[in-house]
Amino acid sequence: MKRILLLLLVFIVGSAGEVLAASSIYGPSGLIAMPTAESLLYKEVQISYDYLKYSSNAADQSFYKINMGSFKGWEIGVVGGSKPAEGVFVNAKYYLMSDNKRFPFSIALGFQDLASKSDTSLYLVASQKFSFGLAGHLGFRATFGTDSVASQLMGGVEYFVNGPLSLVAEATGEKRDFVVNLGVRYLVLPDVMLRFSVLNATGVGTAGSPYAFGVSYSTLL
Repeated sequence: MKRILLLLLVFIVGSAGEVLAASSIYGPSGLIAMPTAESLLYKEVQISYDYLKYSSNAADQSFYKINMGSFKGWEIGVVGGSKPAEGVFVNAKYYLMSDNKRFPFSIALGFQDLASKSDTSLYLVASQKFSFGLAGHLGFRATFGTDSVASQLMGGVEYFVNGPLSLVAEATGEKRDFVVNLGVRYLVLPDVMLRFSVLNATGVGTAGSPYAFGVSYSTLL
Protein backbone atom coordinates (compact mmCIF):
# COMPACT_ATOMS: atom_id res chain seq x y z
CA MET A 1 0.00 0.00 0.00
CA LYS A 2 2.85 2.37 0.91
CA ARG A 3 4.55 1.79 -2.45
CA ILE A 4 1.31 2.42 -4.32
CA LEU A 5 0.76 5.74 -2.49
CA LEU A 6 4.33 6.85 -3.17
CA LEU A 7 4.12 5.95 -6.85
CA LEU A 8 0.82 7.80 -7.14
CA LEU A 9 2.34 10.86 -5.49
CA VAL A 10 5.31 10.83 -7.85
CA PHE A 11 3.05 10.44 -10.88
CA ILE A 12 0.82 13.35 -9.87
CA VAL A 13 3.69 15.65 -8.97
CA GLY A 14 5.41 14.90 -12.24
CA SER A 15 2.38 15.71 -14.34
CA ALA A 16 1.33 19.28 -13.41
CA GLY A 17 0.24 23.42 -10.51
CA GLU A 18 -0.63 26.50 -8.88
CA VAL A 19 -0.55 27.12 -5.14
CA LEU A 20 -2.49 29.23 -2.68
CA ALA A 21 -1.14 29.79 0.85
CA ALA A 22 -3.76 28.87 3.44
CA SER A 23 -3.78 27.79 7.08
CA SER A 24 -3.36 24.14 7.98
CA ILE A 25 -5.56 22.71 10.74
CA TYR A 26 -2.87 22.90 13.41
CA GLY A 27 -1.50 26.36 12.67
CA PRO A 28 1.01 27.36 9.98
CA SER A 29 0.13 27.85 6.32
CA GLY A 30 0.03 24.48 4.59
CA LEU A 31 -2.25 21.79 3.18
CA ILE A 32 -4.47 19.88 5.64
CA ALA A 33 -2.22 18.97 8.58
CA MET A 34 1.25 19.44 7.06
CA PRO A 35 2.91 22.85 6.64
CA THR A 36 4.29 23.86 3.25
CA ALA A 37 6.92 26.27 1.96
CA GLU A 38 4.23 28.51 0.48
CA SER A 39 4.11 31.89 2.18
CA LEU A 40 1.65 34.56 3.17
CA LEU A 41 2.30 37.97 1.64
CA TYR A 42 4.19 40.63 3.57
CA LYS A 43 1.77 42.16 6.12
CA GLU A 44 -0.95 39.66 5.17
CA VAL A 45 -2.94 38.50 8.19
CA GLN A 46 -4.96 35.28 8.03
CA ILE A 47 -7.53 34.35 10.70
CA SER A 48 -8.71 30.73 10.59
CA TYR A 49 -11.00 28.35 12.47
CA ASP A 50 -11.29 24.57 12.14
CA TYR A 51 -13.66 22.09 13.76
CA LEU A 52 -12.90 18.36 13.90
CA LYS A 53 -15.89 16.02 14.17
CA TYR A 54 -15.15 12.46 15.32
CA SER A 55 -17.41 9.50 14.61
CA SER A 56 -15.69 7.49 17.38
CA ASN A 57 -15.87 8.15 21.13
CA ALA A 58 -13.09 10.74 20.88
CA ALA A 59 -14.08 14.28 21.82
CA ASP A 60 -14.54 16.80 19.01
CA GLN A 61 -11.85 19.46 18.70
CA SER A 62 -11.69 23.07 17.55
CA PHE A 63 -8.74 25.28 16.62
CA TYR A 64 -8.33 28.98 15.98
CA LYS A 65 -5.23 30.41 14.31
CA ILE A 66 -3.83 33.81 13.45
CA ASN A 67 -0.88 33.95 11.03
CA MET A 68 0.94 36.97 9.65
CA GLY A 69 3.49 37.41 6.86
CA SER A 70 6.23 39.29 8.66
CA PHE A 71 9.51 40.96 7.72
CA LYS A 72 12.52 39.27 6.10
CA GLY A 73 10.77 36.06 5.07
CA TRP A 74 9.14 35.16 8.39
CA GLU A 75 5.61 33.92 9.02
CA ILE A 76 4.57 34.25 12.67
CA GLY A 77 1.37 32.82 14.13
CA VAL A 78 -0.50 31.57 17.19
CA VAL A 79 -2.81 28.59 17.63
CA GLY A 80 -5.31 27.83 20.40
CA GLY A 81 -8.65 26.16 21.07
CA SER A 82 -9.66 22.85 22.66
CA LYS A 83 -6.16 21.69 21.77
CA PRO A 84 -3.40 22.46 22.68
CA ALA A 85 -4.59 21.89 26.24
CA GLU A 86 -1.58 23.76 27.64
CA GLY A 87 -2.76 27.07 26.17
CA VAL A 88 -1.95 29.20 23.13
CA PHE A 89 1.27 28.34 21.30
CA VAL A 90 3.45 30.24 18.86
CA ASN A 91 4.40 29.01 15.38
CA ALA A 92 7.23 30.44 13.29
CA LYS A 93 8.27 29.71 9.70
CA TYR A 94 11.29 31.07 7.86
CA TYR A 95 11.61 30.90 4.08
CA LEU A 96 15.15 29.80 3.31
CA MET A 97 14.73 30.05 -0.44
CA SER A 98 12.10 31.12 -2.95
CA ASP A 99 12.51 32.13 -6.59
CA ASN A 100 10.38 34.30 -8.85
CA LYS A 101 10.04 31.88 -11.75
CA ARG A 102 6.71 31.05 -13.34
CA PHE A 103 6.70 27.73 -11.45
CA PRO A 104 8.71 28.63 -8.32
CA PHE A 105 10.55 26.31 -5.97
CA SER A 106 10.74 27.22 -2.28
CA ILE A 107 12.16 25.82 0.97
CA ALA A 108 11.07 26.70 4.50
CA LEU A 109 12.22 25.86 8.02
CA GLY A 110 9.69 26.10 10.81
CA PHE A 111 8.88 25.59 14.48
CA GLN A 112 5.42 24.52 15.60
CA ASP A 113 3.81 24.69 19.08
CA LEU A 114 6.79 26.43 20.66
CA ALA A 115 7.04 25.97 24.47
CA SER A 116 4.81 22.87 24.46
CA LYS A 117 5.96 20.19 26.91
CA SER A 118 5.41 17.31 24.49
CA ASP A 119 4.46 18.59 21.01
CA THR A 120 7.06 21.17 19.97
CA SER A 121 8.24 20.27 16.48
CA LEU A 122 10.84 21.36 13.95
CA TYR A 123 10.20 20.85 10.24
CA LEU A 124 11.85 21.40 6.90
CA VAL A 125 9.68 21.43 3.79
CA ALA A 126 10.07 22.12 0.07
CA SER A 127 7.31 23.19 -2.34
CA GLN A 128 7.28 23.20 -6.12
CA LYS A 129 4.70 24.57 -8.53
CA PHE A 130 4.13 22.74 -11.79
CA SER A 131 2.09 23.35 -14.92
CA PHE A 132 -1.59 22.40 -15.30
CA GLY A 133 -2.59 23.64 -11.85
CA LEU A 134 -0.65 21.35 -9.54
CA ALA A 135 1.80 21.87 -6.67
CA GLY A 136 3.85 19.27 -4.80
CA HIS A 137 5.24 19.41 -1.26
CA LEU A 138 7.76 17.19 0.52
CA GLY A 139 9.20 17.55 4.01
CA PHE A 140 10.44 16.14 7.30
CA ARG A 141 9.25 16.80 10.86
CA ALA A 142 10.82 16.04 14.26
CA THR A 143 8.56 16.28 17.34
CA PHE A 144 10.23 16.68 20.73
CA GLY A 145 8.41 14.80 23.49
CA THR A 146 9.11 14.74 27.20
CA ASP A 147 11.86 12.12 26.88
CA SER A 148 11.93 11.19 23.19
CA VAL A 149 12.02 12.55 19.66
CA ALA A 150 9.60 11.28 16.99
CA SER A 151 10.26 11.83 13.30
CA GLN A 152 8.03 11.59 10.26
CA LEU A 153 8.04 12.22 6.54
CA MET A 154 5.44 14.51 4.94
CA GLY A 155 4.29 14.65 1.34
CA GLY A 156 1.31 16.20 -0.39
CA VAL A 157 -0.21 17.70 -3.52
CA GLU A 158 -2.79 20.35 -4.35
CA TYR A 159 -4.59 20.33 -7.69
CA PHE A 160 -6.60 23.33 -8.84
CA VAL A 161 -9.71 22.14 -10.67
CA ASN A 162 -10.47 25.74 -11.61
CA GLY A 163 -9.66 29.17 -10.19
CA PRO A 164 -11.31 28.99 -6.74
CA LEU A 165 -11.58 25.20 -6.24
CA SER A 166 -8.71 22.86 -5.36
CA LEU A 167 -8.31 19.22 -4.25
CA VAL A 168 -5.73 18.38 -1.59
CA ALA A 169 -4.08 15.10 -0.57
CA GLU A 170 -1.23 14.43 1.85
CA ALA A 171 0.50 11.54 3.62
CA THR A 172 2.47 11.77 6.87
CA GLY A 173 4.18 9.13 8.98
CA GLU A 174 7.15 6.83 9.30
CA LYS A 175 8.03 3.28 8.26
CA ARG A 176 4.72 1.57 7.38
CA ASP A 177 2.43 3.78 9.44
CA PHE A 178 1.38 6.51 7.01
CA VAL A 179 -1.74 8.58 7.59
CA VAL A 180 -3.51 9.87 4.46
CA ASN A 181 -5.63 13.03 4.59
CA LEU A 182 -7.91 14.20 1.76
CA GLY A 183 -9.58 17.57 1.35
CA VAL A 184 -11.31 20.23 -0.75
CA ARG A 185 -10.72 24.00 -0.57
CA TYR A 186 -12.95 26.63 -2.12
CA LEU A 187 -12.31 30.37 -2.32
CA VAL A 188 -15.84 31.77 -1.99
CA LEU A 189 -14.57 35.38 -1.94
CA PRO A 190 -11.14 36.87 -2.71
CA ASP A 191 -10.43 36.92 1.04
CA VAL A 192 -12.56 34.03 2.37
CA MET A 193 -11.79 30.31 1.96
CA LEU A 194 -13.88 27.31 3.04
CA ARG A 195 -12.23 23.93 3.68
CA PHE A 196 -13.47 20.37 4.14
CA SER A 197 -11.18 17.44 4.92
CA VAL A 198 -11.24 13.77 5.88
CA LEU A 199 -8.36 12.97 8.21
CA ASN A 200 -6.83 9.49 8.40
CA ALA A 201 -8.85 8.37 5.38
CA THR A 202 -7.15 4.94 5.43
CA GLY A 203 -8.20 4.30 9.05
CA VAL A 204 -4.76 3.82 10.63
CA GLY A 205 -4.95 3.18 14.40
CA THR A 206 -8.04 3.47 16.60
CA ALA A 207 -8.85 7.21 16.43
CA GLY A 208 -11.11 6.79 13.41
CA SER A 209 -11.40 9.20 10.48
CA PRO A 210 -12.63 12.59 11.69
CA TYR A 211 -14.09 15.24 9.39
CA ALA A 212 -12.66 18.75 9.50
CA PHE A 213 -14.58 21.91 8.58
CA GLY A 214 -12.68 25.17 8.33
CA VAL A 215 -12.86 28.79 7.23
CA SER A 216 -10.08 31.36 6.69
CA TYR A 217 -10.20 35.13 6.27
CA SER A 218 -7.21 37.04 4.88
CA THR A 219 -6.48 40.75 4.77
CA LEU A 220 -3.55 43.11 4.25
CA LEU A 221 -2.58 45.56 6.97
